[in-house]
Amino acid sequence: MPALIGLSPRLADHTFPKDELELRTAAVALGKLSELVDNNTVRILGTEFFVTLLRDFNWDEAGSMKNQIFTHLSRWFLNGRAVVVRAEIGTRSYTQHPVPENCRTAQGLEEIWADELGKLVVLHDEHGRNGEYFIGIACEKAFAGDSIGRYENHECSRFFPLVGPERCDCRESTSLLTDAFERQVPSNYTQTGVSFAAAKKNCFVLGASEVRRPRRGSHYKVKFRGDRSWTLDANHDPVLERHLKELEQITGHRLETIIYALREGELPPRRLRLDTSVG
Repeated sequence: MPALIGLSPRLADHTFPKDELELRTAAVALGKLSELVDNNTVRILGTEFFVTLLRDFNWDEAGSMKNQIFTHLSRWFLNGRAVVVRAEIGTRSYTQHPVPENCRTAQGLEEIWADELGKLVVLHDEHGRNGEYFIGIACEKAFAGDSIGRYENHECSRFFPLVGPERCDCRESTSLLTDAFERQVPSNYTQTGVSFAAAKKNCFVLGASEVRRPRRGSHYKVKFRGDRSWTLDANHDPVLERHLKELEQITGHRLETIIYALREGELPPRRLRLDTSVG
């Protein structure tokens, strides 16, 4: 259930030389990000700009920390590990994304960064729900063990939150982000009723741990993580839709995903919510 993490201008800017403190901060932050990528807590978000930027700069005179930075970035943007999206919104309007404090450079690359991220906000909100964010911006200070930074003063109403390692795991209640991927029921799938037998057999696909037989009556108790339970009534075959909808809050899945899983015995395939994905 990973969220997407975009790099701050400090982490995305590959212009050198940089002082030792800035190099060390970037190297440590990217190392921590790599740990989260490796355990599937987050995925790195990129655009064609990030890929081009990495290819175009000269890394030949790299020192040890500079090599570490290049290793992390190339692993993501040149070796196919990042989720790369096209920041194309046609004629729709957008505003530049706020820039984190202390990210202004002589080269002005943060202006391009702000343009691309502003367009991504438009794409994001076309695929988001209830004002949530499934994209965050990695604060290099926070990922290097310091307190989280802030954005420069701005008037934007929608912008991606700055996050550190504690606020980007969408499985945790402290996260500012939600899952960037969703279960996609095939477009030609015909949703019909879910039989009692199928629900009883396949509820484990949705995370059930136990189905308790009733001592009397027809109510089976289906146990889920967190001491949650769902009542499955043998007298209703197929299962009533309003009873199936109770599983939305318990499992976090949409109704169409629940129906598919209970009928088919497996969850539908996952896809990136930004359907402009090219990587």
